[in-house]
Amino acid sequence: MVLSRLRSSICVAIEKLIAAEVDDSDLSVLFGTSVAQSVLSDFFNEILDALKDADVEMRIILKMIIDLRRIITVEDLICRPSVYDRRSVIQKAVFDGLIAMLDSGTQPVTAAERGQLCVILVAGEDGSRKSTTCVKLARHYKKQGWDPAVVYADNYNAVEFAQLCHLATKAEIPFQPARRAERYHNRDACKIADKGLRSFKNRQHDLIIIDAYLDKLLEICTKTRANLLLYVVDSHIGNAIPFPDNSNFDGGIIVTKMDDHEKEGACLSALAAHKLPVMFIETGEDVDEFEAFDVKSFVNRLLELDGADQTELISENRMMGIANDAGCEVEDVIHDRFGIVEGLMTTVHSITATQKTVDGPSAKDWRGGRAASFS
Repeated sequence: MVLSRLRSSICVAIEKLIAAEVDDSDLSVLFGTSVAQSVLSDFFNEILDALKDADVEMRIILKMIIDLRRIITVEDLICRPSVYDRRSVIQKAVFDGLIAMLDSGTQPVTAAERGQLCVILVAGEDGSRKSTTCVKLARHYKKQGWDPAVVYADNYNAVEFAQLCHLATKAEIPFQPARRAERYHNRDACKIADKGLRSFKNRQHDLIIIDAYLDKLLEICTKTRANLLLYVVDSHIGNAIPFPDNSNFDGGIIVTKMDDHEKEGACLSALAAHKLPVMFIETGEDVDEFEAFDVKSFVNRLLELDGADQTELISENRMMGIANDAGCEVEDVIHDRFGIVEGLMTTVHSITATQKTVDGPSAKDWRGGRAASFS
């Protein structure tokens, strides 16, 4: 996924702010000219520039910056001198800000429950990988135990249909029409969709995905009584929303080509701003490079925080320092992580309470314990 530039810019800005040296005796804070305020302003500007370079809409950026200014203050830098304390505040603020920016807060009409016939219509502009996305969607549901099939009911396009046939065969997904598709060129898309639906229904398939002709979408939807409409959006459109007036849209969005462009963040944030729920993202051309969109997982990957607890974030470098006394000052790490009293008592206990000490006198162990106690 081509998010390296945005990831790098945001992470560099975060690390600079975490490592910034500020003097709590700087009385100029009263006059608004403190070092801490300058460092903080630089941080906000770097986040703004990173999002602007990613083509995110300015009003969306400004809202996030305003939220960050409210959460991260000068007092946080002065009153939290330890790297650990700062990191927990700063990373969580950025994490929550990005989630708010990318989360539409709305849910599409859900598909049918298992055990019932489910019909999904997939529509989109030419060139958006719509047809191959239908196969990937079928593959996704097949892994969850559904028995899917794909109906090609678009106005015949030789290239698209060839790609669909190749991918469907590779993924072992039944599809129709399977042969001489050129006979369907300029035929009634509604009839094709209805015929395919009835055919696969008779074969006991419980999930039928229809690659719908956009100009006949409403008619196909009415004819097939679809449970869910998914609209395919090419990520390279950035913040150019395909249908800004979404008052009548109650389906979901699939964003494709997330591997090809630097505008994925702009596209996702614009969709969220217009309350258009992203349900799936396509991350490559392979049949399995397709996944349900989860905003928290996406932001985790963006900030390289996979598996981290957002309320307790310690950098990889800091953890390496804790594990290796050559990389840090022990007293600083103990104080940052545990507090000096708890850390000292833990250190003393670890040296004195050895098995040899418990079993009986040992000059070496007693000397180690005495030295630790004096420390």
